[in-house]
Amino acid sequence: MLKLFCIALGEEHPIPVDIAEAETVGDLKDKIKGKQMYQFPADEMQLYRVNGLMQDEAGRLMLNGTTIDMRSCVWETFGGVKAKMPAVSLISECFQDVDVRVRRMIHVLVVAPVAVPTMLPAVASCVHCTPKKFIHSNMGQTNGQEMLTALDIQVVPMVPFAGNNVQVPVSPFQWESTADESGAPLTEEQQRRRPDLLIMRPHAVSDAKYLPGVKLVVEVKRQVADDADYEALSELVALDVLANGYVMALLTDLNDDWRFFWVADTRDDGPAPIQRTIIKKVCITKPEVAFQVIQALLVLPECRSELDLPCFERPIKMRKLNPMAAPGSGDGSDEMIGIRESIERYYDIQSELGPDEDMARALAQQVVRSIPAFSLYPESMD
Repeated sequence: MLKLFCIALGEEHPIPVDIAEAETVGDLKDKIKGKQMYQFPADEMQLYRVNGLMQDEAGRLMLNGTTIDMRSCVWETFGGVKAKMPAVSLISECFQDVDVRVRRMIHVLVVAPVAVPTMLPAVASCVHCTPKKFIHSNMGQTNGQEMLTALDIQVVPMVPFAGNNVQVPVSPFQWESTADESGAPLTEEQQRRRPDLLIMRPHAVSDAKYLPGVKLVVEVKRQVADDADYEALSELVALDVLANGYVMALLTDLNDDWRFFWVADTRDDGPAPIQRTIIKKVCITKPEVAFQVIQALLVLPECRSELDLPCFERPIKMRKLNPMAAPGSGDGSDEMIGIRESIERYYDIQSELGPDEDMARALAQQVVRSIPAFSLYPESMD
């Protein structure tokens, strides 16, 4: 009897499965489904033998010696280190050249037909068009994954390039000595309530509520937790829908942790292709490099989608969640103009008569339908 450790793409906890060498891969699928309580037939999942995937003593996952986050890994992450396990193959055939008794080894990569189990409720709510509310400040791992799944979004980390650009040194922010405009010291709680920012061009200040020329949403944390990415991602999604141009989100502690996110592309992903939006992420440790990124973004013309950055050898490509809403796009521009006009009209009415829930709901439906993931559902299902 063998003990195989299996992990699903998008999950971070491997599970042990006991199986005999004479049993088949199809039997292994049945055992995995029984343990994970998947809501789809076992034969719809695909299994791959994966090489070089381990879990260290601290519980971190390592791929060929490099720490990885399975929650943000995509199909391409495992490249040539995986081999498909046909359903009729014997377990002994799949692992005949592998010593499965090696400690902390993870043997099998599980690819679900749509999503891994923690994501299924979000997929169901999307298919049935049940309204779902996400609050930026309450975003964590669970509801953050639900949001990404509902919008068919995957996050792809990128490695910055150490260039030879001349940089003006920037000192880290000193949280302990922060004061308000009058010079009075701010408590940590007061600081937490203050720093979230939207950065736009100077000429846009007079009409700031309509977000003209907005380029960047900044989420500032004194200490950046691992699941803080989801708050920045939700803010990026919201800003992308509301803004006319290409935008980024920044999560930072104003010291040595600067995480930039942007919508990069769409693609058919995985063995059972579904259309996914790709959001890319890069982590920068030097404040001076981060400010160069911000400066490059602010001077980017609204109609241009390629951005030259000091931390990459080639320009990065920026996209919109709705490709038809891209600046300069011939198709769909009338629809986006209509959305902006509706938002402006709602603010005008709200300022005179107060909030109107019916109008706000209709506006929200109009905005959501501009996102490809929701555009195909009939209005009767809202």
